[in-house]
Amino acid sequence: MRLKRWIVAIPVLFLLNVPGWTQGKMTYKLSAEGGLSHSSFGPLASQQYLLARFNGQLKYFFNGEHSAWALQGSLRPDLYLAETVPSSVILQLKGEYLQQQRHGSWGVFFENQRQRLRFSGDGVDIDVFQLGARGNWFVRKGQILTLGLGYNYRDFTAAIDNQLDALVLSLRWSGQPGDGLRCYGGLYGENFRIRSLRRRADVAGREENRGWRYGPELGLEHKKALLLSGNYRLLLHQSELTNATALEHRVRLLFGKILTAEWSLFALFDYYFRNQSYEALADAFLFYTPVDTENRFYLKLERDMGTRTDAYLKIGYVSEDFTLGTLNYAGWQGTVGIEISR
Repeated sequence: MRLKRWIVAIPVLFLLNVPGWTQGKMTYKLSAEGGLSHSSFGPLASQQYLLARFNGQLKYFFNGEHSAWALQGSLRPDLYLAETVPSSVILQLKGEYLQQQRHGSWGVFFENQRQRLRFSGDGVDIDVFQLGARGNWFVRKGQILTLGLGYNYRDFTAAIDNQLDALVLSLRWSGQPGDGLRCYGGLYGENFRIRSLRRRADVAGREENRGWRYGPELGLEHKKALLLSGNYRLLLHQSELTNATALEHRVRLLFGKILTAEWSLFALFDYYFRNQSYEALADAFLFYTPVDTENRFYLKLERDMGTRTDAYLKIGYVSEDFTLGTLNYAGWQGTVGIEISR
């Protein structure tokens, strides 16, 4: 993992040396919310408790005539006032660089995230690193062909560790059939390897699992008075531990509507589900879990307070499967909060 952390320095140093570094602009966003949650962690029964959540983001960016770049850091502590549910701290750093060409554009991006869970004196650390590049070709007016290549790495550190390495390839076509509307479709492929570490000497079995995930994806974006964004990905899943080819589904839907000059309503549905059968007595720490494991559904009513300050009420359901069937969190949450941006 130490070598993987040094890899993060490569894109950061690249962004520090691109043109316009001293001409960038800085923005920030701060939010705080608190409320009630009725949820469970692992095999424990659901219970009701108080929660508090904070989120701070700092972004430095530059938009030039032929190039653009951005570097953003964020910190998000989630505090659950219950001994049976872990508090969480997420630290994230990400950046991207985009270069315009005559018939298209190309860019590189990275994201590094560390999440720490603490409960009853124990802890879990989850490190995620993503690095990628993409190229866009303007096929004709309003139509773009995009090729993407990426590398994902996740290190899960607990009583038993596991590591995920994945190479990702994607191809997407997008078009603009109407004013403010963009649709796209494409193919996604991923070759992954999962390794289990710190296994007990008296436990025999496999220490590695390799496999593929591949399939189509569809999506649309509408940005006018009505905000609508949707993405659906259907993947075939094959690995050394699955009994047969399985199906995975990923659905993301975002809806937004301005009700009045002060009030807005938002709805988010972000869910991943699958139907897989594994070999008997297989190690659950070798089962595939996506890099992004958080499933969410919520309704958010927001009021503009002026001077770039918003107050909101949010009600929703959250679940996160850190490892398949062995470490998960799920429950309902209702919070009120405030957000300040510049």
